[in-house]
Amino acid sequence: MPINYYCAIAMNGSDLEMNKNSITLPVIDPKQTAPASPVEGQMYFDTTVGDKTMYFYNGSAWIEMDGSGSGVESFTNANGTYISASTVNTAATGAVTVGTIDLSAADGTDSSGRFLSKDNVWSTIPGGYTSWTINGDTNTGTNTVSNNETVTVAGGKAIVTEVSTRTVNIDFTPSELSTVTALSTDKVVITDTSDSNNPKLALISDIINAGVTTVDTTDGTYIDLTPTSATSGAVVVTADLSAVDGTSDTTTRFLSKDNTWDIPSYTTNTDETYTLPVAAGGANSAVLNLTAGGTGSGIKSSVTINGTTNEVSIAESAGNNGSVTIGLPDDVTIATSLTISGTAGDALDIPSGKGTSALTIGTDPSDTLTTKSYVDGLVSGGLTFKGTFRADTGAILSGGNSGSFLYNCPGGAGTRVAVTQGDYYVVATAGGSFYCSGVTLDIGDAIIAVDNAAADSSDAADWSTISQGVTVNSFTNANGTYISAGTVNTNATGAVTVGTIDLSAVDGTSDTSTKFLSKDNTWDVPSYTTNTDAKYALQADAKSGSNVPLTLNGSNGGSDTTVNLTQGTGITLTRNSATQITIDADNNGTVESVALSMPSAFSVAGSPITQSGTFTVTGSGTTSQYVDGTGALQTFPTIPQGDITAVKPSAVDDELGITVTDVNGPIPIVGLDIKGLADLGVPASGDRLAIYDVTGDVNKYVTATNLAPIVRKASTFAATITSFGTVTHSLGSYDVIVQLYNATNYETIYACVDRTSTNAVAISGGSFPAGDIRVLVSLADQGV
Repeated sequence: MPINYYCAIAMNGSDLEMNKNSITLPVIDPKQTAPASPVEGQMYFDTTVGDKTMYFYNGSAWIEMDGSGSGVESFTNANGTYISASTVNTAATGAVTVGTIDLSAADGTDSSGRFLSKDNVWSTIPGGYTSWTINGDTNTGTNTVSNNETVTVAGGKAIVTEVSTRTVNIDFTPSELSTVTALSTDKVVITDTSDSNNPKLALISDIINAGVTTVDTTDGTYIDLTPTSATSGAVVVTADLSAVDGTSDTTTRFLSKDNTWDIPSYTTNTDETYTLPVAAGGANSAVLNLTAGGTGSGIKSSVTINGTTNEVSIAESAGNNGSVTIGLPDDVTIATSLTISGTAGDALDIPSGKGTSALTIGTDPSDTLTTKSYVDGLVSGGLTFKGTFRADTGAILSGGNSGSFLYNCPGGAGTRVAVTQGDYYVVATAGGSFYCSGVTLDIGDAIIAVDNAAADSSDAADWSTISQGVTVNSFTNANGTYISAGTVNTNATGAVTVGTIDLSAVDGTSDTSTKFLSKDNTWDVPSYTTNTDAKYALQADAKSGSNVPLTLNGSNGGSDTTVNLTQGTGITLTRNSATQITIDADNNGTVESVALSMPSAFSVAGSPITQSGTFTVTGSGTTSQYVDGTGALQTFPTIPQGDITAVKPSAVDDELGITVTDVNGPIPIVGLDIKGLADLGVPASGDRLAIYDVTGDVNKYVTATNLAPIVRKASTFAATITSFGTVTHSLGSYDVIVQLYNATNYETIYACVDRTSTNAVAISGGSFPAGDIRVLVSLADQGV
């Protein structure tokens, strides 16, 4: 359905693009006088009685569109050499006719035997013909060839014809003939040397009789022939070696150049020799080249040893007596799992760098390696003892920040440290004001950071002070299951001592590396359990063809992987056992040395191997260490505080919405349970929502009434422009509705609107209206 406009559309400097669509039922600007200040191409219809004509403006004058003011004004035509019109016109006007236009040649007819020549006459083609005759040794049927007919030269049995550039080639192809057993009376075609231009027939028997007439033999140096005189007829010639001092079937004797059967005297082979140098291959590969020397040269064959990405790395020392090192890359990827069979304390040793893994969760086995995020979650909110400080100056006296300042009294160039929530410092000197003007701190008083602050920016509000002005009234201590004090006190006062506090287990010593504190408070040697994680064993399977499969057999959840070791040209692979493969070059060359290198977390024994042997790889770390991604050993971090026994959600009405999974650990998961809350329905204006106050850096609430205008403003934009240009609305979407109105008379106006980005629109048009434009932008997307 068309859109009806009840208000005129003024095209102020803009074009109406129809995109190849038609305008139906139009009326061209009806006026009794021509429009003032016209532009080129403008049209109107003069409604004056007696005119009733449409005009267009050509840039200088109004021109009638009825044909009288434009188009052909007169017509002239003339006859040419070959074409003539029955009527010739000169500056004719009105209804002009040229009569019949035709070829002017008149000395012939349009007979197919004549053609128009350049001198404009109908002529026959000189040298033309109507037919010709083709004859053979015998003729059958019609042998006349007329116009538009074709002569075909056909081949017969064993005859092939071919036409190339108007030349007919006729070839004899005896392969097309059948094979038969020849008789002496059969004939064949021969060339007579006395008459070579005329082939002739000859009997098979004549050809046979024209063969060998006599046989005359002569003995050679090594061959005797029998008979030795000229002989005719069916002659049988016997040939044999003439050496007589041995027999040809004696395996230890051979025919020498002097025609005797001798045992050879062997000499050193001075012919072609071979070396097996190492050369650089492509990325992560090395090449063993079988290279000829002596009387030979060049590479005869090559064996390429390829590594696999993130699994096996190949390095080489190029040249003769070079080496190929097969090791693990710096970044190793193991598809399923890695089993380390070493039992030493440094079986997995990462001396530098870091190791990463999937995040540890509460349902993981107890022997799972723990990730930093899991440890951070356990220690989140805990205290970190940083050291002691002077209360009067703020100088830090011990710990990692010793020599720096918490605050600087009375002021100076000392560096004030950054503060992290949970930092814990203890006063080591009496008589000082906190941050120079706060509460007085005494020896033993402590401060705990409750907020984070950058270096040189902390103040007293970032801290909570403990025991300021408070005295211990009495002190009682008791021995626990594992820890005992030298002195047990009950409601003691004054200068109280607890003596030496130490572990109470006494059936061992704490420095015995093979004993550990057990839950029953005794020093015991742990009973180790078998590692049940996935394991792998690499073995060589039986040879199949030219391949020896290397199979990585997985167990306890590991999957099998097979790589074929394929022998190339000049190389022989021999599987000696499941743990040994021999690689032989056919020229008996040898690899003099093979070395194995591993990252620092592992130790390699048996490297290099110069003949045969086994590489033994063991871990270099301790049980308190792990291997990071660089292959270096790292020490597990310690947790300063004890275990959390339980985490439970609140049941108070105004504290609902928290859910805890596995409340007793080992990893309680705390979440925000929104879907478990009751449905409020339509919120009241005073209902509250949680919100973060950026200005105060604190969590607060906001009412629905106060939030509504903020939400509305976040999805709309309004501005006044005094000229065409770009309006930045910063709504972050192309899905915006743009409306314009005259800021003076408040009437809606239309201009060109281009969404140039997700945060801006371009307003353009012909001429800017007299009043300013008010631009209204509304976000229309669904917020995703």
